[in-house]
Amino acid sequence: MQTDHGYNPPPVWTSMGHFWSSLHPPTDGYLQFLASFDLLLIAAMFAAITWAFGWRVFAVAAVFWGCQAAADYYWTGGAFLRQDWLFLLVLSSCLVRKGFHALAGASFAYSTLLRVFPGVLIVGWLVVIGAHIWRHRRMATRHLRLLLGGAVATAALVSASIVVTGPSSYGDFYHHILVHKHTPLTNNMGLETILSQSYEGRTEFVYDAKLVDRFERWETLRPPVRARASRRARDRIRLGRSPHSLALDRPGALARVRLLRGRADLLLLFDVHPRRPPLSASKGGRAMGARRCGHEPASRRESAPL
Repeated sequence: MQTDHGYNPPPVWTSMGHFWSSLHPPTDGYLQFLASFDLLLIAAMFAAITWAFGWRVFAVAAVFWGCQAAADYYWTGGAFLRQDWLFLLVLSSCLVRKGFHALAGASFAYSTLLRVFPGVLIVGWLVVIGAHIWRHRRMATRHLRLLLGGAVATAALVSASIVVTGPSSYGDFYHHILVHKHTPLTNNMGLETILSQSYEGRTEFVYDAKLVDRFERWETLRPPVRARASRRARDRIRLGRSPHSLALDRPGALARVRLLRGRADLLLLFDVHPRRPPLSASKGGRAMGARRCGHEPASRRESAPL
């Protein structure tokens, strides 16, 4: 607790956060100014969608953004540069749509360096590039510009962040994020999170408002269950069985799998709201959701394909 206060952003975010937080003393007015950045980024994101895809796509994106459970404002509202990665990620798609491929690659690289996980989406771009090379036996110029833009932006941003945070910052970040990954948290998402908790260990049953840490019992129950689930999942993969079958071997899991298949918008089975008791997953057949962020024919102007 004396050395780690939950700070998880990569060095690239740290360099930009350091710049803004060092400009002025932390007065109430300046803190409100910093908290307004995310509102401006969200507005700019929707403006970019309208510019690139037209008002119809903007309307669908706005409805999705405003209605999804994982993007409730109270989870990150009033924070400092929590939506920068999302703005840049969406902007990269908009720039590709309009034919600015070098800038799109740079925007995507910046988004990835701010939060790491957006980099997974590069698989889609690589599939498009690979398909073009397979058909034409050469790389398209626009694809080359996109990759070069990303490479140049990565080199520039990483170099600048090392100047600000020091040469050991990336190693420190890697080791810290591993600790973060293996720490039981109620806002984790994904298949591993769903399968790593027993039915009896759900927050619905172990949440205790009388404790200082109301999720303490949930945290103490989770690590051994996760370890057993991971071993069993690996055994099934080696045997050629789907890891999804793991859920059928455990008490109460069958209902959760049915719920997973019946609800396309299911994110997690654990309620993570820190200010109220968790809701039941059984009432109305609705799953408890974790709070996290989310997003997006053609416009009248002809646009360049990826």
